[in-house]
Amino acid sequence: MNGAAPLRIYIVRHGKADQDSPTGMDRDRPLLPRGVEQAKWLGARLASAPARPAFIATSPYARAIETARLIQAAVACPLDTETSLQTGRRATEAAREVERLAAAGPLVVVGHNPQLEDLIELLTGSEVVMRTGQAAVVDLDAPLIEGAGRLVECLRCEED
Repeated sequence: MNGAAPLRIYIVRHGKADQDSPTGMDRDRPLLPRGVEQAKWLGARLASAPARPAFIATSPYARAIETARLIQAAVACPLDTETSLQTGRRATEAAREVERLAAAGPLVVVGHNPQLEDLIELLTGSEVVMRTGQAAVVDLDAPLIEGAGRLVECLRCEED
């Protein structure tokens, strides 16, 4: 990416989710109304961002997919599920996904902790506590060079 504009990545932790699921499985936990509100708020913010998202990659878990689809409704870009973003995966797997998708343009990555916090630290060297419904905005001049990115800001709907 020498001399080119940096790649903007919106790293999003899914919205506030129910502790229970209809199936009893963690992967099927839906968003609570608060999580829906958080995702819609993020979608509106990203839709008006100067670097509007061009692609969304999301964990295949229900709460992440629901968050991603609500953002997608606002930004109108393609969305795909990626197993590398599900719980229990390493930050390096998510970083490889970012590298693979870099040509698409500004990215939204929706997933879970601790992977997302580790991904931000891997890319920027910054430690960030990712709360539900929060986005970390990262600019990368060179994907997958540890610490080469810059943490621009964090976004979260704080209204209760």
